[in-house]
Amino acid sequence: MQELGDNTIRRVDWQNVFPVVLLPRAYKFALGFRVLVLAFFGLALTSFFAGFFVGDTGRGSERGNVSQTGDAADTPIQFVTDTTDRVFPSYSEIIATGSPVHWHTNAMTFSRRESGQEANLLVPHDILHPWAQLSATGREVVTEGNLSLLMSLIWFAVVLMIWSCIGGMITRIVALRFAQDRRESFSRLLFFQRKKWLSYIGAMILPLIGAFVVLLPVWLLGWLWQTIGGSMNPGLLHSLGGFIHLVLMFPFALAAVLAMIGFIFGWPLMIAAVSAEGSDAFDAISRGFSYIYQRPIPFVFYHLSNLVIYTIGVVIVWFVFHQTVTLIGYDPAGLTILFNSFAFAYFWSSSTVIYFLLRRSCDATPFDQVYLGDVNKRTLPPFGFGKNGEPELKNNKAEQLSE
Repeated sequence: MQELGDNTIRRVDWQNVFPVVLLPRAYKFALGFRVLVLAFFGLALTSFFAGFFVGDTGRGSERGNVSQTGDAADTPIQFVTDTTDRVFPSYSEIIATGSPVHWHTNAMTFSRRESGQEANLLVPHDILHPWAQLSATGREVVTEGNLSLLMSLIWFAVVLMIWSCIGGMITRIVALRFAQDRRESFSRLLFFQRKKWLSYIGAMILPLIGAFVVLLPVWLLGWLWQTIGGSMNPGLLHSLGGFIHLVLMFPFALAAVLAMIGFIFGWPLMIAAVSAEGSDAFDAISRGFSYIYQRPIPFVFYHLSNLVIYTIGVVIVWFVFHQTVTLIGYDPAGLTILFNSFAFAYFWSSSTVIYFLLRRSCDATPFDQVYLGDVNKRTLPPFGFGKNGEPELKNNKAEQLSE
């Protein structure tokens, strides 16, 4: 409570003072029946299609391991990988979660626990944050660490189609629930998905295309410098040419790095932007990049807070899940897909809540503002005046029949 000067007491709205307290609401949305079913369906569908790629795993391993020897050309992706490997030693293991083999392990086996065998009560190591797993799937296209280039592109397209649809529907449900506590029918959700599916996919593809286009001058100038500079003898002319080469390449390389950083950390916000605003891919990309670069401190704070909340929730849910499945007599490891359904449901739910928090911080947009689409508004029937001047209802069909 806050006491004003005129001896009145005003209630303090802590949600406006500390918006981070709204993040735990993501649990409520993630445990919703429709959200859990959609997350389970997305995992099951991805695991099913991953089975077709398991046989091709390892074809590109030789090329994918070249970067570890230091012979590969320096690229922004490789620089980020090397830097992250030094900070997080287990990052290379996280990258492997994007392979179809890891996705295929989510398939349900319904294996019963052998007599005398004790299942591990702790959270298993193969359960990772959905952001890491989905991001690692896109990274397969760049590294070709587990698949060939063609198969990596096809696998990325499959995952993109599945989770742009599933993630779009989940974020749409959460956006309506968070903003106005509104529940839409499944048919209207499908209608919204059919209307915006290109926007969801475009929000994921266009930043990658933009980064590739920006990198083209870098590769072209690098090839010219290797061709021309390699024939120069070391000296003043060679040093001057190297300085000019650096000056020409630096703006393009910087733009490519900034674009990749914004996309890697902002793609969940772009999916949530389409669901909350009903906008196209360009508006979603603009919002995703602006919320990251204009509000970096709230962005990092909300995600760190959400990581703590996510970890606590995962431990609690895994304990309940473990005890329930073990009581039935099944091996919890064989039903990991059921637990992962909650993890993915919470990921999309929390991403949507964080989008609303960042939107309010950056654009001062109220929390209850959300795109509703074509809402059937109830209006009063048309009134008119009769022959004697008294008011009466107009019925165009009746008038036409009488005429």
